[in-house]
Formats: sequence, structure tokens, C-alpha cells
Amino acid sequence: MDPQGYSPTPEQPVRVSAEHCLIRVTAWSLSRDGGPHQVRRLLRSQILEYLDGPALDEVEVVVSELATNAFVHTDGPCEMRLISYAGSPIACEIVDTGDQEDLVAKRLAEAGVPLLPTPTADDAEAVDRLDEGGFGLGIVATLTKGHCGVHPTRLSLSEHSGKGVWFAVPALSGAVSYVDDPFPRPRPLQVNRE
Repeated sequence: MDPQGYSPTPEQPVRVSAEHCLIRVTAWSLSRDGGPHQVRRLLRSQILEYLDGPALDEVEVVVSELATNAFVHTDGPCEMRLISYAGSPIACEIVDTGDQEDLVAKRLAEAGVPLLPTPTADDAEAVDRLDEGGFGLGIVATLTKGHCGVHPTRLSLSEHSGKGVWFAVPALSGAVSYVDDPFPRPRPLQVNRE
């Protein structure tokens, strides 16, 4: 209870002005009609003052790969979330109604392994493997230097269950650097019995 006698309840929670929040999560519903182009444009509009040059280009490639995966591999709604700390973007994620966190995590982890040798004109098998696709998450892991991951979540704007595939936004020098995981899992409570 505060000094003025107000006690928050689930029906009337404490409201904190956005300008006083250190961490802010903003979510946008994504249109399949707008495709990855819409997602790149949206992210660029939010981080242009924080990134430029090759770093901005790489972030656009990453968000485009994740949005493409969400649009191709799920049928439900999708959203983009931007996580900011003290006003600076630190992470972005694409959330969809998919449930294959294990497969996504495996593909991200495999990114350190060379994908394929560069095929020659005589190497029809290697060319066929390139045509199969499936390199998007490897590109994500490579461009983010491994600062990416996946976690089960709910879509903010529709309450559907799903997964979020996140990546750290690189920081300008002197700002907050990469985060390892903006979505840490709660640790189990340890009880000492003596």
C-alpha cells in the first residue's frame, strides 16, 4: 500500500509512465501481404538513429530472414517486438504461432559449422542442396555472431501461443553492448535443508 492508501490489484495495476521505464517492449502485428519488406521498413524506422551502414544492413537481413520463416512455416498471426533499454534498442524478435523451438534452436546452434562447400559447375549434388534452402537461421546466427535464440511465448497482440526468435541489436560504441539473452528463464528455487 502506498502513502496515499492505494493498493494495486489485478483489476487496477500500478501504472508507470513510459518515460520512467528502463525496459520497454513494443509490438507490431505483421501483415503477410506486406511480407519481409514491411518488416524491414518498420525495423529501420525504429533503429535508424541508433545504427547505420553495414550494421543496419545486417539487422535488416536478419529480421527479413526471421519474418520470411514465420510467414512460410506458420499460418497464424505474426508480430515483431523491439526491446529497448533506457531508450536504446537492444533486441528484436519475430513471434509466430509455430511450436518448433527445438528445431530452430538446433539450426541456430549448427550455424558455426560450415554450411556447404562452394559448389562448382561439376558438383550437381552441392548445387541441389543449395536449391533446397534452409540457410536462413544459419545466416541469422552468423550475422548476429551467435547473439540470437528462440523461446516459447505468447503473441502480445492476439494471445496465441507460439515462439519468439530473437536477435541482439548491435550497439553503437559507448552504448549498451550485445545482450546474451533478453528472455532469461526463471531458475528453479533451491531449498537448503539442514
